[in-house]
Amino acid sequence: MIRLHRSGGGKKPSIQISPMIDMVFLLLIFFIVCTMYMTQQKGVPVELPEGRGSLQQKAGLEVTLPKDGTIWFQDHPVTVEALVQEAAAEAVKDPGRTVTVRADKEISYGRVMGILGELKRAGLKDFSLSVSAGENHGKI
Repeated sequence: MIRLHRSGGGKKPSIQISPMIDMVFLLLIFFIVCTMYMTQQKGVPVELPEGRGSLQQKAGLEVTLPKDGTIWFQDHPVTVEALVQEAAAEAVKDPGRTVTVRADKEISYGRVMGILGELKRAGLKDFSLSVSAGENHGKI
């Protein structure tokens, strides 16, 4: 009988698990960071008032009212007349579209209601008001 001997001193091969775990964690961190940047809302920065409510992420129209008093429709500044015209054009395409209004907390209630009235006049019916989920809801 012939016996074959392997060289190498009888060491069994082993798999190094530490570098593999490091790579998995790096990939996990990479995907978490990428996802966070993908979900950030782009547009005009506003400081939303605090409140509670259900979170909805519908693809719809967006009107932003920053602190400086301008009006932004989607991603460009507009006048009230241009807002009504563009909103009316969108209402013709899809009258059931939801309009999300993002108003800075310094904007007066009357200004927000005036914009909502103009959007209703343009033919849109469904509205959503954006708020930040804060801990001080209802406290003065």
